[in-house]
Amino acid sequence: MGLGIGFLALGLFLLWIIAAVAGFVFFRLGKNAALKRTWHPRFVIAMAVGFCLLFIVPLPDWNPGEPKAEATWDTDEILSALIFIPLAAFMAWRRIRITRFCGKCAAMNKRRFKDTNTCRRCGEAL
Repeated sequence: MGLGIGFLALGLFLLWIIAAVAGFVFFRLGKNAALKRTWHPRFVIAMAVGFCLLFIVPLPDWNPGEPKAEATWDTDEILSALIFIPLAAFMAWRRIRITRFCGKCAAMNKRRFKDTNTCRRCGEAL
């Protein structure tokens, strides 16, 4: 008797949360700007793929006391994949594009609505 697809989805969700916390700690508290610049795009893409996997893994409609149903793709899973995959790709692209790291203090700087060329923490030119 194997573990169900629900445990797979729960495991993916927990793994995604743990990776998000680890990434937050690394990118906010780390002191090596070159290492952050190297790993930030990879991390953002991996998190976007993990987010999409949460919607792609089909969850069967199963009620306790009834026989387990096969995991199938319903219209709502297909629709959510068609919505969330392009959205996650756009958000990842945008996140990579707006994030810069200061060479002096290694702070993460985000250019949200205006183009800032100085570090928010130390004032060094980016």
